[in-house]
Amino acid sequence: MIVILLFYLILSMIFSFRPYSTPLERQVSAKICLLFKNRIHLQLMESRIEKYHNLFVTHYGDLCNYASLFIPRQDAEDVVSDMFTMLIESKNPSEISRNYLFTAVKNRCLNRIRNAQSDKAYQEYIAIRLSEYFETPDESLLMDVKEQLCKAIKELP
Repeated sequence: MIVILLFYLILSMIFSFRPYSTPLERQVSAKICLLFKNRIHLQLMESRIEKYHNLFVTHYGDLCNYASLFIPRQDAEDVVSDMFTMLIESKNPSEISRNYLFTAVKNRCLNRIRNAQSDKAYQEYIAIRLSEYFETPDESLLMDVKEQLCKAIKELP
């Protein structure tokens, strides 16, 4: 990898700093440089994906078990998967340690619990507000309606 990078740098210096290069030479050198850049970028991405895959395979089970101490197993698997998705989008795999993974999972579990509690509190608040607007019928009223229905049913032919 380092050899390719050095070769790329040497080629870019040779072709870009020659004052007597023709437009065709400059165009060819630009295409060669672009090819090397793309190849280096592809190799970096492949190695990064491989590192993430190794992290996932190595720690997924342990992280799910740890998260299931806080929340149900199905939610724990979701939290761990979401955490790995977030890491792929934002972090370099070489910067990620085992402690970082466990701390991130714990924090996501605590956030999930906090959100569930706030959702529950909100649902209770809505239930109280709705009960203020829609009172439950009085028992005596229900008995009167039931008696009238029974009487009407007996009078049917």
